[in-house]
Amino acid sequence: NLIYEYLPQDFRGTLIKQQKERSDQKRKDEVAALVSEGCTIKEKYDLLWSQQMAKRESLKGLASASGMFKAVVSFVGGIPQVMLDFLEKINDDN
Repeated sequence: NLIYEYLPQDFRGTLIKQQKERSDQKRKDEVAALVSEGCTIKEKYDLLWSQQMAKRESLKGLASASGMFKAVVSFVGGIPQVMLDFLEKINDDN
């Protein structure tokens, strides 16, 4: 995955990947639970849409961080500024 090439290749990158895998599994489980209850296509679509919008909002919040939190994300987290700029642009409302 292209995104992972920009992340640190040490324990920080591993933690980010593990968190993403857990989040993805949680979302899949939510969809599976809804489907097993006999949902409509619209209900499934609405759940998937709300999950995607929540994911975009969290990325947008991370990218638009400022001050000390931004420094922590950039330096300690190992997420380069170019990645933060990309996240901010891709999730911009305009």
